[in-house]
Amino acid sequence: MGIKNRGCFVMDHSVLISILEDLDKKADALWVENLEGRKREEIEHQDFIRDPGRDEEYSNEKFYKTTQLSDRYLEDWWKTHAPGKAILDYGCGNGENTILAAKMGAGLVVGIDLSPVSLQNAKKYAEEEGVGATCRFLLGDCENTGLPDACIDLIYCSGVLHHMELNSAFPELKRILKPGGIVLAKEPLAYNPLIQLYRKLTPHIRTAWEVEHIFSYDDLKLASNFFEVRDIRRWHFFSIIGAYIPSALRLFDAMDQIFLRLPLFKHLAWQITFQLVKH
Repeated sequence: MGIKNRGCFVMDHSVLISILEDLDKKADALWVENLEGRKREEIEHQDFIRDPGRDEEYSNEKFYKTTQLSDRYLEDWWKTHAPGKAILDYGCGNGENTILAAKMGAGLVVGIDLSPVSLQNAKKYAEEEGVGATCRFLLGDCENTGLPDACIDLIYCSGVLHHMELNSAFPELKRILKPGGIVLAKEPLAYNPLIQLYRKLTPHIRTAWEVEHIFSYDDLKLASNFFEVRDIRRWHFFSIIGAYIPSALRLFDAMDQIFLRLPLFKHLAWQITFQLVKH
């Protein structure tokens, strides 16, 4: 069922898969009814916008096409860290990052999400990409996953922490992560007034909770109560303009690499990446 590694019990991937199958059986209608109102609202919202017929209308796809710099950094990170590991894609949505980690050589990738429609899409895409055998998808509450203690090597949080009550999410992430394990997170930041205005003007693509809980440096300080915070990087200020002038994106990326090192511009970045290490 597992092996000893430097005095710690290490769960075999097959054992974790068996536990996931048991958890999946418990995710029924009664489970949903017992969730908090904000979580039921999140399910309804995500199921609606993740419907393949609505995906483009209810997305920021034109802006995410400008995130090449941060995407490249994340892909390089996974190439180095993913091989052979048990990885959790925390709030996996349609499973793009679950699939990426699997392609980078992970031993097992678990995607967890509240949205049945998202998970249906994720399973389909994983099979189409040829990594269905490596990926498992769990309908569940990220703040109370039901996973065993210290069962996951690496956790990826891609734009999901601002959907969470962090006083619940951070302890849960720490509980399920193995000692020495890492949470890699990418979050939107709350400080750019133009981006905040855009969020207010597009309520149809996000919940009210999400708008009011965009990630802040106070949230990063809270994380430091549970983890060692490492390698904070800010991304995308000028590059956002590339959504409207795609031919100039390389220039805007170069400008970001210069200006986002300056104190003023650090607060104006669209996104932040960081690592949380469990000791």
